[in-house]
Amino acid sequence: MGSEVTFTDTCYNNYTDIVNPFIVGKKNTPVNDQQGKVVVGANLWCDDGGSGGSIKFRNYPQGGNPFKTYSQDTGTVLVVSIGT
Repeated sequence: MGSEVTFTDTCYNNYTDIVNPFIVGKKNTPVNDQQGKVVVGANLWCDDGGSGGSIKFRNYPQGGNPFKTYSQDTGTVLVVSIGT
């Protein structure tokens, strides 16, 4: 049976809705069967009100608040690379 990961945040009553989440980690490929350790994505609740958007990095599978946030004024764009 699977488990559940709880992600939290410090904005808007701690609500979290990660838009287009991506699990990433070094050499995270089906070939080597290694699970990624970071979830990357924007929190829909935090970006409300015209803040422009941000990308948040969260520990996986530990969950909790983001450990890093990249913010910008003109919208949110996400590019993820998993070096080899």
